[in-house]
Amino acid sequence: MVTAASGTPDHAVGASVDVGSNSVHLLVAEIAGHRLMPVVDESVFLGLGAAVAERGHLGPTARADLAKTLAGYAGTSRQLGARHVTVCRSMS
Repeated sequence: MVTAASGTPDHAVGASVDVGSNSVHLLVAEIAGHRLMPVVDESVFLGLGAAVAERGHLGPTARADLAKTLAGYAGTSRQLGARHVTVCRSMS
């Protein structure tokens, strides 16, 4: 696979988003064999778990904040050469 970031066939760019009860975390990394070289590693605090605990659901403001964050992370990931973004949920 050839990517825009490295231009070589043995490198790819991967992206993962972890949606947790307190924060949403983005990791974009170059993948070379079994090695990950982080390009972007950032988090934003949204307090989604507190919103659910308070109301029993996210509510419109929390949903809008989450959607805006995920859209921004997807854009960042694509700009850095990731073709797919894996999203994981770690809320309990």
